[in-house]
Amino acid sequence: MGLMIRDFVLKDGSKIAIIGGGPAGSLFAHFAQKWSTQKDIDVSVTIFDGKDFLQKGPKGCNLCAGVIAESLDQKLKEEGIFLPEKRIISRVEGYCLHVDSESLLLSCAENEINSIATVFRGNGPRYSTFPEIISFDDFLLSWAQDRGAEVVSQPVWEIKLPKDKSKPISLYYGNKENLRKFDADLVVGAFGVNTYLMKEIQNLGFGYKPPQTITTYQAEIKLGKEEVLKHFGNTIHVYMPKSKDIRYATITPKGDYVSITLIGKKNATKDIFQEFLNLEEIQNRIPLLKPHCFCYPKIVISPSKNSFTHRLVMIGDASFSRHYKNGIESAFITAQLAAETAFCSGIDASSFSSSYYKHAKKLIIHDNYYGRFLFLINDIISSIPLLTQSHLSLAKKKGNKDSPKKIRSILWNMFTGNIPYRDIFKILLDFNLQISLLLNTFKLLFIKLKNPITYFGKRSSASTTLPPLKNNKVIVIIGGGPAGSSCAIKLKKLALQKGINIRIIVYEGKRFEKKSYYNQCLGVLSPPLDKIMEGELGIPFPWEIIQKKINGYVVHSDNNVIKLSGEHDPSYACRRVEFDNYLFQKAKEMGVEITPARVIDLDFSSDGVMVYSESNNIKADVVVGAFGLDDGMAKIFERITPYRQPKFLSSIVTKMHPGEKAMTEFGDYLYAFLPSSLPHVEFGAITPKGNHLSLNIAGKKVDADMLDKFINLPSVRKALPDNLDNFLPQLYYFKGKFPTLPGKGVIGDRYVMVGDSAGLNRPFKGKGINSAVITGIRAAEVILNHGISKEAFKEYLKSCAELTDDIPYGKIVRYLTNKSSKYGLLDGVLETAKKEKAMRRAFFNIISGQETYKKTWQQTRNFKLLSKIVIKVIISRFFKKKNFGLN
Repeated sequence: MGLMIRDFVLKDGSKIAIIGGGPAGSLFAHFAQKWSTQKDIDVSVTIFDGKDFLQKGPKGCNLCAGVIAESLDQKLKEEGIFLPEKRIISRVEGYCLHVDSESLLLSCAENEINSIATVFRGNGPRYSTFPEIISFDDFLLSWAQDRGAEVVSQPVWEIKLPKDKSKPISLYYGNKENLRKFDADLVVGAFGVNTYLMKEIQNLGFGYKPPQTITTYQAEIKLGKEEVLKHFGNTIHVYMPKSKDIRYATITPKGDYVSITLIGKKNATKDIFQEFLNLEEIQNRIPLLKPHCFCYPKIVISPSKNSFTHRLVMIGDASFSRHYKNGIESAFITAQLAAETAFCSGIDASSFSSSYYKHAKKLIIHDNYYGRFLFLINDIISSIPLLTQSHLSLAKKKGNKDSPKKIRSILWNMFTGNIPYRDIFKILLDFNLQISLLLNTFKLLFIKLKNPITYFGKRSSASTTLPPLKNNKVIVIIGGGPAGSSCAIKLKKLALQKGINIRIIVYEGKRFEKKSYYNQCLGVLSPPLDKIMEGELGIPFPWEIIQKKINGYVVHSDNNVIKLSGEHDPSYACRRVEFDNYLFQKAKEMGVEITPARVIDLDFSSDGVMVYSESNNIKADVVVGAFGLDDGMAKIFERITPYRQPKFLSSIVTKMHPGEKAMTEFGDYLYAFLPSSLPHVEFGAITPKGNHLSLNIAGKKVDADMLDKFINLPSVRKALPDNLDNFLPQLYYFKGKFPTLPGKGVIGDRYVMVGDSAGLNRPFKGKGINSAVITGIRAAEVILNHGISKEAFKEYLKSCAELTDDIPYGKIVRYLTNKSSKYGLLDGVLETAKKEKAMRRAFFNIISGQETYKKTWQQTRNFKLLSKIVIKVIISRFFKKKNFGLN
């Protein structure tokens, strides 16, 4: 005979056992009392929990940040549950978001909320002293007791389902050695996920699978009320750092304490707290103290499966919880739904499925799909500085415009959880908001391209009390190439003019005087380098090392070629090692100390920089980074400063000695190639030197095989000597790299980057040697005229604007050139240039770098010329004209 419906309903004399006396269990007891009164059913409610919420520390705590969301507070008040002020530790007035060195304050007032309560779930952190009982969980448990629930302060160890489903479920509780039995018509699992009971429920065999969880870190640190207010105010601070381990962190003020909650990208370990304290934005706010209380609570990141059977139902974290938000409010919702189902529908699995689960699925499970998507979007936005800036700058705009209000509303509700995720998602989809974000992003992108240095890099509390260096100060320059040597020479020159005695030390592991190392730079010295050296450094240009005068350029696309020359100053080719040695020896002649060793580590402190090298250690007042794109040195700076190495292209270089006759026949033009058949090669070049040709290719992912393919392109072979095959087996390849964008954090207290380390080059046509010399000079001027703080070094960035103002135009040229080459459109462009003087001049300036991209664009832009280019591009693309000759 089958079970009757009446076997699975609550009636007079029914016993309800709740396992867990936290919010979920206490609130279920509240709703059970409410429904029993309404239905006029006399039931008994017993809550089992071995935890004593009147204890301090982990023994009495339910491992939670303790923020009472406004939506939860409102729900409690609707139930007649008013949280006493003596149980509230602090009332916060809003949230402050910190991401990518930016911050955004969101206040309760603007969201029409008086304040948000913060509580301790237990009776305070370990060793705390409060004059009264403060535990939030104890308040809810006492509330349930006052309404008739019995509390058994002992844990449940075992649960047994009856074979006859019409019979009650048996619980075994108390001392393990002398367990006591309790039979219940309905068992409510409100024990959360930080418990041994999960395994016990799984073993019951009805298919329960607990929610997936992630382990977090929770700590309470006592700073004192004054320090808390000084550093954090009455505001909850949310941090989204650039960290491999921390997804986000919150600091919640609670009287004398702050609660720190760290959510990791994987399960938290003891190291996550130290990583958080080491964050730049945290270091000056929280002293390196051990937390008074800490734990590793688990939070729910997925719903449970089969969370009910006959006479047994899971609520709270053990069942369903909002994604990353409002565990207590999820406990309220699931307790309310489960109680309503039990009293109005039944306590069998079918009733729980059709009522409890159905509503929980809509309110929590389905809503979490939107939540996960929103957090994914948030992770993407917070990881891309441009998008972060766009959202935050729009949110900060004042006035009554809708878009800033909507961004702030999205962020507020993401933090507080006051409205469902699906409603937040609907706000995000607003068309006008997305248009505003798009326009704002383009605006910031233009600013970034125009002023890349001031846009990039972390902001810090840079000192303004590091004045220009005076007598007996020490300057260490790491790297003796053109940037480092030029900086050293200029420092010596300025020191002599000012009548001060400073010690300048250059650390350089290479032996330039032996001329035995190979620099991957092509060694082309461009105007006005001769004037800079003679005018600003006071040293003659080294005409004696010049091997070739470059009088023009031959530019190849796939099927076309143009020869460019005109009225201009020539460039000069030399052996790069000889130029480096020339500057290096001039620095030595002026009294600069040379330490022939590599720097292996640095320590920054308030009164100097300790420099550790392979041969000695010295304390410097300021360090100049002139180490190019050396990965080892870059990693040292990246570990201890906000500096980040510039983005770069790789280059493969070789050289061949074809003989005097072949060199004469080759002439004094540099050959440039833009091959579409080698997609990873942005450009290649052949540069004539005194007795050899230098060949190179550049791109993000170039290697020796690509250089072989480049050399064997028909257009390249045609430019090289006829006996090329005789040289191929003898070629040696060298790999290097050069910057394409400025680095981040290139200035800071007591350090400055110059040359390739800074990446302050003109894009595409970098003129790297010129940039190295100029940045070295400008850094020296700031050190002795303005100071060595980050604030002072902003003058250095301003003085280098001549190098960087052209970046947005150069990036556009690079993009258009690469795309035109890739799709075979350059043939038509070159054909137009053969007939249009303005276009030829533009090409010459782009290749040689003798005019800025901006000026070149201004000289070239006119509708008639652009129309001709478009027509030629179309003709060359679709009719594929070939074999154009030299003009």
